[in-house]
Amino acid sequence: MTKHRAPPRRVDVEHFINTVANATEAERNARNELDYAKYESEYQAFSAAYEREECYLCGLPFKIIRSDRPCVHWLLRRGKFKKNDIPKIYETFPIQ
Repeated sequence: MTKHRAPPRRVDVEHFINTVANATEAERNARNELDYAKYESEYQAFSAAYEREECYLCGLPFKIIRSDRPCVHWLLRRGKFKKNDIPKIYETFPIQ
């Protein structure tokens, strides 16, 4: 199973602050429920893939590093990860 995860969107901080500040309690509760459902789904996918020693983001086994498909699972490879790989991972999974 091979997956490509789209890079995260950049967050408009001011819009986020205004949205949260003006949300009703019901809207905040609904958003929290959606976030929790997303968390739970992602956690289950991560746990199942981890047991198979596979990355839940790209679908490759942890022991495989492909330079044409950077992935954060490279960070799990003790002793095999090189500092030159960090920019490759950041290009695929930018920090927000």
